[in-house]
Amino acid sequence: MNASQIPTAMVGAFAFFTLVLPLAALVPARSGGPVLVVGDPWAEGDAAITVIARSEGAIVRMSILPFIAVARSDDPDFHAQLHRAGAWMTLDASWALGCRPEPTFKDDSRA
Repeated sequence: MNASQIPTAMVGAFAFFTLVLPLAALVPARSGGPVLVVGDPWAEGDAAITVIARSEGAIVRMSILPFIAVARSDDPDFHAQLHRAGAWMTLDASWALGCRPEPTFKDDSRA
């Protein structure tokens, strides 16, 4: 992270910890759905990627903050695996923009 990205990262971290995180904690986690992974913010490198890789999950989306990412796994024990691998917190990420399944539309053009 270079010096020009630090203010953006600080604003993002502040918004995440004061607005998003408290609201997201109210949503119960689902097995098999997207998971917001929060790793150690003071770890070297990309903490979230390391935790997800150790848990054999798939990365769905990265954030501007290297310790936060969205992951997915079909393993019903995925949340526990993430915590054993070093995740500080795991939350249901299906509420996040872009993490919902693609909408399906009925094709009415064949009338």
